[in-house]
Amino acid sequence: MSSKRLWKDESGRLLEIPILFAVFMVSLSLAVGQKTWPRRIGFFLAPSAALVALFFVFFGIGWIIDRFVWARRRRGLRSPDPAVRAATIAEIGAYGWTGSTHAPLIAPLLEDPDASVRWAAAFAIARLHNKAFHARVVPHIAQALAGRDPERRGQACEAVEAVGEGAGAAVPGLITALRDREWKHRWRAAAALFYVKKDAAPAAEALAEALAGDDADLAEWAAGALGAIGPAAAVAVPALRKAADSPHARVKDEAKKALHKIAG
Repeated sequence: MSSKRLWKDESGRLLEIPILFAVFMVSLSLAVGQKTWPRRIGFFLAPSAALVALFFVFFGIGWIIDRFVWARRRRGLRSPDPAVRAATIAEIGAYGWTGSTHAPLIAPLLEDPDASVRWAAAFAIARLHNKAFHARVVPHIAQALAGRDPERRGQACEAVEAVGEGAGAAVPGLITALRDREWKHRWRAAAALFYVKKDAAPAAEALAEALAGDDADLAEWAAGALGAIGPAAAVAVPALRKAADSPHARVKDEAKKALHKIAG
């Protein structure tokens, strides 16, 4: 954990404020109960001084740990072992959007001689949501979608969701995935196309085909993706009209929303 985030909760809100308020109220209640002013001042200041000291201790420990952790990670990125490099990259990528500033550290490994390391770097940078590097990542995503590794293809769909509208070059691979035998690949591809939005227009016909199947989850995502594409998905209007009469409420709602968005 970075020392900069030591006192933050999962939503990123500072925990110092409620902690300080609680200490202030306790200090105040202790001080009010004292009979003399020196004792009142002492009982009010002592907890505050203890809290300040505690903050210094925790931030100091966090700073030291941070330096050790990142020194180890930098060594891992320079390791001669591709497995170590890939594992270190994955560790950094796990920070998600809160670690977007770490993307430049990983970016040089997009040119690594090992294919698994290159993909680990591309996937991690996508997860870090640093838009400055998205253009360099998309070709790697498209290549992963065209491959035969099912785990990597699933990760590629996740990466497309993270990149969003800039992932237009990955659309051909997602179209292929929409017609895959595995239902998991089909609905993940439809979900990814939803995030690509207008750039997913070439997939409109394949998404219309997905609406006609028996998979309600896939149909729901397909309808949502067509709505996100907008007027450029006009070719799917007949399929959406049929889906608007679906016995599945979620499919019906998404199809109606998509028709409204396509109509403009």
